[in-house]
Amino acid sequence: MSSLLEVRGLSRHFRAKAGIVGRLTGQRDDLLRAVDGVDLDIAAGETLGLVGESGCGKSTVGRCILRLERPDAGTVVLDGRDLAGLSDGQMRSLRKDVQIVFQDPMASLNPRRSVGSAVAEPLMNFGMTGTRLREAVADLFARVGLGRDQIDRFPHEFSGGQRQRLGIARALGLRPRLIVLDEPVSALDVSVQAQIINLLIDLQQEFGIAYLFIAHDLAVVEHISHRVAVMYLGKVVETAPTATLYRAPQHPYTKALLAAVPVDDPDDSRNRVILQGDLPSPSNPPSGCRFRTRCPLADPYCAEKEPPLVAADEEQHAVACHYASTGPLPQNTSA
Repeated sequence: MSSLLEVRGLSRHFRAKAGIVGRLTGQRDDLLRAVDGVDLDIAAGETLGLVGESGCGKSTVGRCILRLERPDAGTVVLDGRDLAGLSDGQMRSLRKDVQIVFQDPMASLNPRRSVGSAVAEPLMNFGMTGTRLREAVADLFARVGLGRDQIDRFPHEFSGGQRQRLGIARALGLRPRLIVLDEPVSALDVSVQAQIINLLIDLQQEFGIAYLFIAHDLAVVEHISHRVAVMYLGKVVETAPTATLYRAPQHPYTKALLAAVPVDDPDDSRNRVILQGDLPSPSNPPSGCRFRTRCPLADPYCAEKEPPLVAADEEQHAVACHYASTGPLPQNTSA
């Protein structure tokens, strides 16, 4: 299957300035390696789940793909065009092909404007006016489960789930080929999450949209994604078709994440491996394998050589670990 989006070697580093005390003591600014050489592929009509702990760089990947952040290195190729190398003017014409839905729908809506005007804005930016515009907005409201009578209301009159439907309607208006969904259901109740996920699936089937679904909830990711990429400290450490990853994870970090997913089974006897320590600072990542400081399998070799992301034993399954396996991790602490 050919790729709609190809990301190669994507890097984004930030300069974190030392505080007043740090400058007085001669402390240097830190270089935060938020994203440090990420490769991803998404086919047309496919959903790629991008998961990992907070601070691993997954949202920064999404922002770089959208060119809300300029990558420091690497390529972001959408349907044959490298977005990373385009000027702002050239990028504007491609905005209709790639859109975003943010985590906090209220923050992305102007409280002083009607929600109808917010949904209409992208359409107006590309020349739609008059009756055609009004009908297009009404159609978008209907497609996300909202009524025509709600178009002139204001954001505070809607629930969290309804506001996220508005965000989806706004992203959908220009019929993009790719939508970046940045934690789109993490702030919603579980029942509302299911409604939004089902809506996204229905819209994907109708319009053939590709999704980059960024999340930390692996249960949600399993329901919506065709493939999953796992990030740790700025790097992709494992990627596989969803069924393969959940059935036979190979990276110790992936296994630990999956072991922590709650299940509705009082007799669950999974080996619950709790990650030791905190996520290292992206300004000073460990040498060699970045996960080694928290990994129960780590040995001195892991500190010397960084494991590349290489094909595992199944098609489309790749893992970055010197000691990858499909077996359980040793239990390093009690649940």
